[in-house]
Amino acid sequence: MTVSSTFNREQYATNGVTTAFTIHFPFFNDTDVNAIFVDALGNVTTLALNADFTVSGGGGAGGSLLANTAPADGGKLTLYREIPFTQEDDYVEDDPLPADTLEGGFDRAVIRDQQLKDAQDRALTFPVTIAPGVSAVLPNPQADAVLGWNSAADGLENKALEPGTTVYASTANTNAGTATNEAVTPAGLAGSKFNPAGKHHLPLAGASFVPDTTTAGGGPAISSTVTATNKLPFRTIDFDGTTQENAGIMIAWPKSADEGTITFRYRWLSTGGTAAQGVVMGLAAIGFGDGDAVDTATGTVVTVTDALLAVGQQQVSAESAAITIKNLAEGDTVHLLLTRFTGDAGDTMSGADCKIIGVDVFITTSTGNDA
Repeated sequence: MTVSSTFNREQYATNGVTTAFTIHFPFFNDTDVNAIFVDALGNVTTLALNADFTVSGGGGAGGSLLANTAPADGGKLTLYREIPFTQEDDYVEDDPLPADTLEGGFDRAVIRDQQLKDAQDRALTFPVTIAPGVSAVLPNPQADAVLGWNSAADGLENKALEPGTTVYASTANTNAGTATNEAVTPAGLAGSKFNPAGKHHLPLAGASFVPDTTTAGGGPAISSTVTATNKLPFRTIDFDGTTQENAGIMIAWPKSADEGTITFRYRWLSTGGTAAQGVVMGLAAIGFGDGDAVDTATGTVVTVTDALLAVGQQQVSAESAAITIKNLAEGDTVHLLLTRFTGDAGDTMSGADCKIIGVDVFITTSTGNDA
């Protein structure tokens, strides 16, 4: 045979499904083929012949690798050839000299050269223009030191970091907030928990909502409770179990908010009802600027259903889908309208009040302050 290919390794992107991979470089024995898998997170796994994969073909040609399990999606599989540095042919004086045997030895020599060249191509090297006498010998490792050229620029040595040298913190170290000798870049800060822009929580007490007294029965009632045993006082706004009732609140909207959508969830309890019965609460919103008429319809209401766990226990609903604040502009006052939809098919806790302890409103800010 001849060795017409010049490469010693190849890589495949993995998809979690494919198990067969073509080996384009020539090899002789199954043990000549090696495989390393790097997953999407950068974790490196050296695969073992037979335990993790099998090989077919070879004998001086290419072949295929069959993985026992498909490598995970988003990774990279590297196949490479590594033949032993041994001479396997034994020539006996006066015996015939088969051309295939002789050529096979030459082929192995060429493949070993390719193997060495592949390793050399991945090594750090000096350019051909480097001055004679420059040494590439590394000094012995030294803790907390860095490699640098010596004063003659002809060798490497261990160097201490110069005073004032900036060491940049990782996002993990930034979040930990404990390092005293590391700097943070704007990008590192933006990706950390110290970035003030992003999702924020506006907690609203249930009793801070104003009942709509125009509804039947006078609207939801503000009530005070003191627990029987431990005497914990608190206030709630109580939405009737049979009549749809509303309550609202006006809030000066933060200038730092991005005028996008909001979400909400509610904290509640009940002194009646049966476990698994449902409550449906909804929230709608509208913004008012300077000079706007406040008697204006709100935006589209978004509802959240929550099921009673047990009487007398505080419960927290799931977070709602996105709510658009109608007509919102920077600097507006926002009216939030909270409603219990007793006529909704999901509100099955008929006849029992939903006592709202608080409403959690989630906004997104785009700046760090309201300047």
